[in-house]
Amino acid sequence: MTTTWRSRPRLAWLVRGGLVAVPVLLAVAVAAAVSRVVTGPYPARLFAVLSAASVTLWALERLGRRFLPLVTLLRLALTFPDQAPRRFKLALRAGSMRDLTAASRQSTSGGAQEAAVHIVELLGALARHDRPTRRHSERVRAYTDLLAAALHLPELERTRLRWASLIHDLGKITIHQTVLDKPSALDDGEWQLVRGHPSAGAELATGLRDFLGPWFDTIEQHHERWDGSGYPYGLRGEQICLGARIVAVADSFEVMTAGRSYRAALSDTLARQEIVNCAGTQFDPEVVRALINLSLDSVTRSAAPWALIAAAPLAGPPPDIGLHSAAGIHPVAQVHAVAAPSGHDASGALHYTGHAHTAAGTTGSDQQ
Repeated sequence: MTTTWRSRPRLAWLVRGGLVAVPVLLAVAVAAAVSRVVTGPYPARLFAVLSAASVTLWALERLGRRFLPLVTLLRLALTFPDQAPRRFKLALRAGSMRDLTAASRQSTSGGAQEAAVHIVELLGALARHDRPTRRHSERVRAYTDLLAAALHLPELERTRLRWASLIHDLGKITIHQTVLDKPSALDDGEWQLVRGHPSAGAELATGLRDFLGPWFDTIEQHHERWDGSGYPYGLRGEQICLGARIVAVADSFEVMTAGRSYRAALSDTLARQEIVNCAGTQFDPEVVRALINLSLDSVTRSAAPWALIAAAPLAGPPPDIGLHSAAGIHPVAQVHAVAAPSGHDASGALHYTGHAHTAAGTTGSDQQ
């Protein structure tokens, strides 16, 4: 028996708005009350009012952080192996995870349902540990679902691929936040830690192996490349599972179009052109063909905040680019792939250089 969470984007936005507005409103109310009660010289009254408002705001914001995972969980649309858990209860547990690394090591030997619940808790906690990765994972899942529909995968297979794509970067939970947020180049040791996140994620999700079936390997293989130059195993072509080939394209597209602190986002059209340039080297040409046959409207809508985890793609005419025109595409903004990255972000370790030539056929897929 399986049960499903439906996405609740409007409720998620209400909760998010409440977490912002309620502390501010209550702090203003406390300030007003203190101003009526406290007497004496104006400087002393002002100090008392500001102190009371600041303490109230600090305390409520600290309390509100425990509810942040609820926003993430309300956006998710997932099918569980058994009974779907209560989102509110999971959110509170996720919000109280102070030691995320220790929580990630908890055993999930009880079966697929226990593993699913624990992994969703970790996803919620990821909102605090590394918010960019959490947002990245949500968007990758949305783009993956569009590609799966374009490739005519059955609904049951798409359900399992949703899980795999959503947790493809779960292994980053095991990497310290200072490494994920490091503004400068990673050293060799840090780079090896980052490169280990696909295997770490697969280990964390072991309890879902039977439930996800062949789609489980997506987690460990999503940084493999069509030409065999990826990691961790150097698989090539159809040795790479279909799920990983799909997620690799969705991952790169998300990184290029979402923007990062060190460069602006590319338009959907330019990002697709970049990916077309690497069809047959970094990416499966068939998956690339599916991407360029998606309407721009469907891609834009899937990335909108109210539809990040939407399951149904929208139909529409394909854009005017294709695999056969790849040689004629001008590389307006491309990237360098480097062994020791010159820059990175929470989703990867490639640095956009802008108006540079592509090195080794690598697009904007941040290769963490």
